[in-house]
Formats: sequence, structure tokens, C-alpha cells
Amino acid sequence: MPRSVKRTVLHSGGPLNARVWRVDAPDGTRWIEKDFSENSWPVRQTLGRLLVRRECQVLRRLEGLGGVPAGVRRLSPFALREDFVEGPTLHDLCTKHVPIPREFFDSLAAVVAAVHAAGFVHLDLYNDRNVIVASGGKPVLLDWQSALGTSRLPGFLRRRLEGVDRAGAFKFCDKLRPVELTDSQRRFPGRFRFLRKRFWFPRLHASHSRTRSTTPFSPILCALLLFLAVSALCGLVLGVVSLDLGASDISGLGETSATEFSQALLVTVIAGAFAVAAVRRPDLRGGLVLVAGFFLCMAIRENDAWLDRVHHGFWFPVALAAVAVSLGVAWCNRTTLRAGLGAVCNPRANALLAVGLALLLVFSRIFGSKSFWQAAGIYPAHRIVKTVVEETLELLADALLFLWAVLVLRLLPHRQHGSGNDGHGIERTQSGDSFAARRDSGFPPELAKGTMSLAKELKE
Repeated sequence: MPRSVKRTVLHSGGPLNARVWRVDAPDGTRWIEKDFSENSWPVRQTLGRLLVRRECQVLRRLEGLGGVPAGVRRLSPFALREDFVEGPTLHDLCTKHVPIPREFFDSLAAVVAAVHAAGFVHLDLYNDRNVIVASGGKPVLLDWQSALGTSRLPGFLRRRLEGVDRAGAFKFCDKLRPVELTDSQRRFPGRFRFLRKRFWFPRLHASHSRTRSTTPFSPILCALLLFLAVSALCGLVLGVVSLDLGASDISGLGETSATEFSQALLVTVIAGAFAVAAVRRPDLRGGLVLVAGFFLCMAIRENDAWLDRVHHGFWFPVALAAVAVSLGVAWCNRTTLRAGLGAVCNPRANALLAVGLALLLVFSRIFGSKSFWQAAGIYPAHRIVKTVVEETLELLADALLFLWAVLVLRLLPHRQHGSGNDGHGIERTQSGDSFAARRDSGFPPELAKGTMSLAKELKE
């Protein structure tokens, strides 16, 4: 029986990052795989396809050029592979204060110049984890997902982008061998600091460097994206309500209206999404099942008009059955209850949850009560106004909860893979450095010993 292929996690990825594996074949060959398949569907279908296609196109155009990973091949629309490059990164050498000869920086400048001559810019050479010192002291540039073609750009813009790459190379030399730079070369990176601080280059991707990148989205960008998402949801809510108001019969937003249908659809999708996550994540199943059961009861209540066709008030026993099932499953997985609820109550999305539930369960109920509108002299003469306001608030609350669910499910912590076979003849191990920090967390001693030996090999 042939030996199994071993896959080692070099980068566990993230909400917007690919998971990076080092694959060791039985014949001794190694390669790198970058895979977006485990990311959520929206990221996989948009950002994953874009970054995989871009890196494959750039590396194929640079095929045969020294200092560039070879053997690139697209495995799927969401994954690619390239040859593994042996050697430490500049970050590793800087941390260990290992001297680097001047010839290496000359070779790095030559590689950058050759890339520019081929009509491309890297745009991420300021990251010292993207430069590997390969065998013979030759530089190899990693992470080409942020690269751009410059053949069709105006000359002034092309020169500025090429200057960003050269500034990164000068920055390394100034940091490691400052006495060998002239004053003009030492000042050169400062000319492009303004460009890099004002313009955001895509850094959503994952490098197959030895350590995980620690440069997340900036808080300003996250706030801007959240504002745009909430604004888009508000526009959609108003559009749905306007569709109902434009109908011939506006005596009320009935159970068959687009507004009511959208409310039921949103809470049903939320319940289904958390139920699927509970199936896929047994380590968080207890908490995820409770959340799924809560939104399932809301979905049953929203669909009470259809259930009343069976028997008036039939939604109530159905909701009780859903509560019983969810509580039973949560009890059977009670060891994961705290972890699951902790993952759901993510501080980065709690504001949406609090606002959505307050709007839905408190504000819309009080603001939509008959006594409130009777005191204002509007009800019952203008009942449609009360109905529109109440249903609009409920739909907005459901939309905010939907956005919260998307963010929470995207930010769920990654499941840790231990050593062993995954059922497909592939042995999966966690990278040594990341496991070493958790070697005293109750893992088997044999697994810890094997992983620590792998960590030593990687450091060497």
C-alpha cells in the first residue's frame, strides 16, 4: 500500500484569506496549495476566484524568470498549487540577526528590475515575509495576488508603482546592511511612504510564509464597509415596502405581501445557516443549535398565517416542538455550549445583534401599538400608516440580524486539525509553531512530540 500524502497547514487562513498547505508527496516532492474552498460562499465565489486567477496569470507570464515560484497550476476555480521554495524568509533572518551578504540584495534588485521589465509590479515587497532566501542565497518573491500589469498604464503611474517595489527592496537593505547604502538610496523608501499610507493595496491574501500575517483590515475600512452594507440593506427594505405600497390594494400589508414574505425568508435563512453550521462544526454545536432554534421559532411565528390553515393557533405547538428539539440537541452537546455561544457573541458583530433584537422585540412592538397611534390621533382613521411603520421596522430589524448572522458565521474560529488521516489517504498536521503554543492543552503526548519535531525542521 503506498504511503499517504501529508498535508501541513502553513497558514490557517481567515475570513478573507486562503488556507495554505504544504504537501509532501511519497516521492519526496513538495508543493504549496492555496485554497479558498473552506471560505464562505460569497468570498469563495468573488474574492477567491479573483485572487486565484490573478496569481495564476501573473506567475504563468513570469514563467522561467529567476526569483519567481515555478510550477503554478490552477487546481480549481478556488485553489492553485506552486512549487515549494526551501529557505527562510527575510523576517526569520531579521529576527535571528543572521547576517546577509550584499550579493543577495543585488540579486533582489535584479529580480525586481526583471519583473518590471516583464510588465508587472509586485506591490507587497514591504512585507519581509514575502521574500525567501533560497538555496545559494538567491531571493524568491512570494505572494503575487496583489500584483498588477503595467504595460497599459500611463508612464507616470507605472513609474510610481515600480518605485513602490524598489522602495521595499531598499528598505530591507537599509534595515540589514545600512552602511552600504548611499544617502539617496536611504531616503528613497520615504518618497513612497505617502503613497502606501493613502492608497490601500489588496492584502487580503495569504502567503506561504512560515508565520501567519498579522496585518488585518484597518478599522476605518471595516467601519466603511459596515456602513455601506447597512445602507444597502436600508435601501432594500424601503424598496420592498415601496413595492407593496405601489400595489392596487394598500389597505394593509397582509400575510401575502412582499414585506411579510421577506421577513419570513430572512429569519428562515438565518435559522438554516446556523443549523448547517452546527452540523459542520461539532466543536461549537451546542451554542449554534440554540441560536438556530431561536430563529426557527421566529420563522414559525412569521409563517403563522400558513400554519393556521391546518388549525388556528397551530404555530404554537410547532414552535414548542422546535424548542424541545433544539434544547435536546444542545443538552446532548452541552460540552460545546459555552464555546458555541462564545463564538456567536463575537464583539465585532454584537452591536448588530443588540440593535436588531431591540428593534424587533421592543421598539417595533411599542411603537406599533394601537395605544401609541390612538394618542397621536392617527389610528384607526389612518391604520395603513401604523401598519407600514411597524412592518418596515420589523423588516429592517430582520435585515440587520441577517447581516449579523453573515458576519458571525464568517468570523467563527477555525477548527484545529490534529494529526491523523482524514479518510482520503491524506495525513493532516498543524504547523509546528502554532501547535507549540498549545502543546499543554490536553493533546496526546505522541502528537505533541511529533509536532515539535516538525517545528524544529521548519526553523532549521
